[in-house]
Amino acid sequence: MLLHPLLCVIPISALVFGEQVALKLPLSGDDRAAHAPKVAIVGAGIAGASAAYHLRDHYAHADLDLTIYQADPQVGGTIKFAKVYDGAYSSQQVETGAQSFYADDECVQSLIDEAGLRQKLEPHYPVQKSVGIWDGANFILRGEGDLKGRTWADWARYAWKYGFSVIHMRQWLSEKLPIFQRLVGRWEYATRNIPRDIEKLGLTAELKSNAWSFLQNLTSPDFSREIVQAVTRAWFGQNLATMHSLAALAASNPAATDSVMNGGNHNLIERLIKLSDVDLHLNSTVTKIQRSLIRKYRLTINTPSHDHDHAPSNSEEADYDAIIIAAPLQMANIEFGIDIDIATSFPRLYTSRHVTHFTSSSPLSPTYFNLATSSFIPSKIYTTTSANVAPPLFFSIEHSLASFGLDGCIAKSEDMYKVVTASPLLDTTILDLLGHNRDRELEDAGVRWVHREEWKHAFLEYQGGPMLDDIEIADGMFYTGVREEVVSSLEMSCRMGRRTADLLYHEQFARRLSHETDH
Repeated sequence: MLLHPLLCVIPISALVFGEQVALKLPLSGDDRAAHAPKVAIVGAGIAGASAAYHLRDHYAHADLDLTIYQADPQVGGTIKFAKVYDGAYSSQQVETGAQSFYADDECVQSLIDEAGLRQKLEPHYPVQKSVGIWDGANFILRGEGDLKGRTWADWARYAWKYGFSVIHMRQWLSEKLPIFQRLVGRWEYATRNIPRDIEKLGLTAELKSNAWSFLQNLTSPDFSREIVQAVTRAWFGQNLATMHSLAALAASNPAATDSVMNGGNHNLIERLIKLSDVDLHLNSTVTKIQRSLIRKYRLTINTPSHDHDHAPSNSEEADYDAIIIAAPLQMANIEFGIDIDIATSFPRLYTSRHVTHFTSSSPLSPTYFNLATSSFIPSKIYTTTSANVAPPLFFSIEHSLASFGLDGCIAKSEDMYKVVTASPLLDTTILDLLGHNRDRELEDAGVRWVHREEWKHAFLEYQGGPMLDDIEIADGMFYTGVREEVVSSLEMSCRMGRRTADLLYHEQFARRLSHETDH
């Protein structure tokens, strides 16, 4: 009789007397890798990177086999950058997606520290720290500093016009912001059900009503429209009536200075993925998820063919024990061969967001804003709506400087503007902003460079409360996109990635790994 080389000799007494003998042979490196729990993460944005990092860092003993699939040719998700002048005259970069991190968010800031990138972080300030609010016809406010007051003295500058609205708003923020920051954080009552967490934290009223209706009990209509709505339009591209109050709360945070990463915010995503020791697949689109006979789930992944432009994409399959979907389902177009606890067909309303950068040899024209030609134009312009006035064509405009060098000359600079709109910013609108005739070419008007970025399904509109409940949409399958029902932001994505990592480990692998260790 031939013995398999992996079998060991069993004592004859055990065979004769029928003893139960448990054999535990040491696994080779290859065998250990084959038995390691396999986790697929769909999406390489901040949520996917956060999930991967926390799985690797907090649960290193689990020896998880992590794979990330990213449909785009680069990581980042909503974090995206462009090279000024397309890299021709400058190495300068601008953020064309999610621009900045809140400096008081514990999840993002801890990841920055753990990734060793603190020295790359710098405050995000425009050239000249001044602010204005424009309603499409007139400036409601123009002055130095930022719109969101950071001290009682800052808030007091509004008191003469808005009265007790300022005090009531300040009290609401002071009371609710610390509670909101515990949402999807690590606290003792945290669950995988976000609406349940919201209820336990006492934030149900803020989520169940649109921000405009909710704020009528706190502030005057003028304060809500002119101050609060100006902030929410800049951060989320929405008016108060089309968003819930938690989003307005997050946007109005007076203590949160925002910061950017020197060299681009994508550096954080790239660093986290590298530290996570994952198998990263770019240009890889997950098209189907179904049951597997080998592990729990089987993924179908399409990659572009490199043979010729019109060749069909390559398709492959891979099996996993658990899946984290860290990409928006409304854009992922994944076919599910299983039942999932999420309605992918219900009507959902999203707002689009267009981000346009352009450089100019001349500043914005005061006449566009109905000002005298010598008038001061703020470096950051917020907008709001007003009765009997057409809504502004943009949510915000921010001024900065673009540096460039030609033919080896000393670097020079010119004005650069970032304009955020709901629809594409036309060349004629750029000419209008600069005070030029519409029949001119942009280059003739001194516009050296234009970059346009479109973000479809940027933000979910308020639809009467959350439609999604459980982060775990099927056994061993988790969806970080539940966070967009609350607040769609980098900070919330970071927290959802961390929460998902915790749930996945404790509910899928902790008991199994403990059992294997005991034996």
